[in-house]
Amino acid sequence: GKKNTMSVQKILQVLLESSDGLLTADEATINGLIQKSSDAYKQLATVVEDVKFMVKATDEEQRAILDIFQDCVTQLKDLVIQAGQYARTAQSGNKEARAQLETAVELISDSARGVAETHAALSEAQLGSLADVPKNTVPVSIITGFLGSGKTTLLNYILTENHGKRIAVIENEYGEISIDDALIQDKFADKEEIFMMNNGCICCTVRGDLIKTLGKLLEVADKFDYIMIETTGLADPAPVIQTFFTVPELGSKLRVDGVITVVDSKHVIQHIDEVKEGGAVNESIEQIAFADRILLNKTDLVTAEELSECEERIKGINCLAEVYKTQNSVVDLTKILNIRAFDLDKLININPDFLVVEEEHSHDHKEHKHKEHKEHKEHKEHHHHEKKDGKKKHKHDGDVSSVGLILKGDLSMEKLNGWMGGLLREKGQDIYRMKGVMAVQGMDRRFVFQGVHMIFDGNPAQPWGDEERVNKLVLIGKHLNKEELENGLKSCLA
Repeated sequence: GKKNTMSVQKILQVLLESSDGLLTADEATINGLIQKSSDAYKQLATVVEDVKFMVKATDEEQRAILDIFQDCVTQLKDLVIQAGQYARTAQSGNKEARAQLETAVELISDSARGVAETHAALSEAQLGSLADVPKNTVPVSIITGFLGSGKTTLLNYILTENHGKRIAVIENEYGEISIDDALIQDKFADKEEIFMMNNGCICCTVRGDLIKTLGKLLEVADKFDYIMIETTGLADPAPVIQTFFTVPELGSKLRVDGVITVVDSKHVIQHIDEVKEGGAVNESIEQIAFADRILLNKTDLVTAEELSECEERIKGINCLAEVYKTQNSVVDLTKILNIRAFDLDKLININPDFLVVEEEHSHDHKEHKHKEHKEHKEHKEHHHHEKKDGKKKHKHDGDVSSVGLILKGDLSMEKLNGWMGGLLREKGQDIYRMKGVMAVQGMDRRFVFQGVHMIFDGNPAQPWGDEERVNKLVLIGKHLNKEELENGLKSCLA
């Protein structure tokens, strides 16, 4: 992209050369050198911002190194500014300023070494933080779905049927579940909002703070094996997911298992096509984009043709989610519980290949559109293209789509950090989900990671062994430019 991705080594080299140059510079060249130092430092500041995104919030070692790295960079900045000031004063023959300039230049050299070493240590720590998730964590599923999609029916089914699983359901205060008192076995004595159901499940209501509710629930952790969190019809699941990656005390006892979205076959297309005022986000599309499993519900209310159109539209938004067709939200619970969609070990199986075929078919019109109709926005809005059967297929819904990238060869961890950090900083809000398996230079294990908006989580996984080292990355989000992303990934090659 437009961003200049100089490596840290190169930036430091420019800073060292400029500060050394001040020792012999005359009045004419001093300002140029000071400007050069200032530009290089600005690039270093960008590196710091990018690196912040790549540090695991729950990893104390990474956070400690990041703090030292930031201190070293700040110290370097102060010295660079001082050196420029001393150089200007020394021009008039001021001996004291000259001595201070020499000291500052020496200190810049030491400080630059500190920046380089802590930056390298940070990459090292990221590669070394092996999957340290305790195995006895409770899986947490997040249930989303538009009002009326059948989400309540699903949760009532879970709380009342004899399916033999001990599930704690956390419902939102504004949720639609009204629990029939006849179904309640007992209320936990002092905790009004936690109920034990007749079938062995638990139901509790969030009053404000999800983290507090989860804490209360963990006090009776021997009573359940799964947690399901219901989000209200309009809630974006991202903040709920992010809670588990950013609150260390939750991360040690609970793990996000997957996002399950319930979709109403009869109305989903109408919801997807709804244009929100003022360019607001279409929640229906967002909920599909975040999902790991989609229950295509109320299939009895649509024709086979309508059903296949629903599926096609859903896959156009999210190619990774598995879709199950249901009536009355009845589903085999093993299909949606303990699916480990957020386990980094499982990411090795991601397959962007299937995206490629579909894209070759659906992007022909894009080439033509970009070349000839850059200025015709209206044209873009109404641009359909013919499918083989003569039907028109819509453009990507609300510009939300999945992009799959495959690239052979080893990547540089430093370049990957720089590119990925910059991408998350600039486009994080538009990236709903991201999953990747990377071949990093000097590392015999696969580096697997995933992201939700700006939250990034990565670990080394199984060794490559004799397999070809191929990088695979899948992104689901808004306004994704495949060519730009492809070039970005290629720029990370070692």
